[in-house]
Amino acid sequence: MKIVTPKTEVWGMCPTDMDEAILWIERAGRTCYRSEDKIVEGSGAKFVGNIIKRGHLSVIEHSNLVIRSNESFKFPKNTLDAIRGSYESKFLYFEVQDDHVFIGGNFRAWMEELNIPTIEDLFEHQLRTGFSMVRNHNHIPRDLKAVSAEFLTDRAVTHEFVRHRPCSFSQESQRYCSYKKHLEVILPEHYADIPKTKDNAQMNRYQGWVQAIEYVEKTYHELLELGERAEQARSVLPNSTATKIVCTATAREWDHIFAMRTQAAAYPAIRSLINPVKQHFHEVNLT
Repeated sequence: MKIVTPKTEVWGMCPTDMDEAILWIERAGRTCYRSEDKIVEGSGAKFVGNIIKRGHLSVIEHSNLVIRSNESFKFPKNTLDAIRGSYESKFLYFEVQDDHVFIGGNFRAWMEELNIPTIEDLFEHQLRTGFSMVRNHNHIPRDLKAVSAEFLTDRAVTHEFVRHRPCSFSQESQRYCSYKKHLEVILPEHYADIPKTKDNAQMNRYQGWVQAIEYVEKTYHELLELGERAEQARSVLPNSTATKIVCTATAREWDHIFAMRTQAAAYPAIRSLINPVKQHFHEVNLT
């Protein structure tokens, strides 16, 4: 087995440029297959096109498209209510700023709302008469800005994390990723000080954990050698198994995540992951 260190990498705000957005989506999608090394010039359009053809539309949710009314309104909130009522999607969000109406959502939400088959068609489509696409992040209302972050953690933490809605997630798949060389695991935080401890009881518990992981790893490899596919052999893998997961959410939803996952009562491992994202929000004035 190989013990790896949990990590948070904040990608930042989703691009408003189509080509950059496709690369962003490819990067998130390849996390599922551990195929980031296959990202080369021109690979994004092909990858994303195949994802859409196969109907794996959750991957294209790592995106954001915001439109703004060309004119200001005397009673913008009344206008907003009228406009909101003309949309069916629950995944488009509406804001009023400087007497203008803004509508935002990820590419999947827009494509399904407008019955548009590709991202290229989406960017060419007149999303709504009297509205224009917002290209400058500074002009997007704070709550409609979408931020992506990548986490390296264990499966127990991601089981908690994916309970947050509405967020978009792409996670390393144990169906398609095989751990033939070695099983990567995350050391539980309560064992972090094991090298320094003189507590025999705690050391015994730690050794018990190590033995359990080593036994599982051995069993997993034996199942693969016996002909089981990764998606079958994964049934024996533990919650400590390391995994990558990419999360994209609006600033408003990140606020909720911060409130739930950085408080003292939160699980320590998830608090350690989310605090750097919260710090990033402070650094870029998104608080």
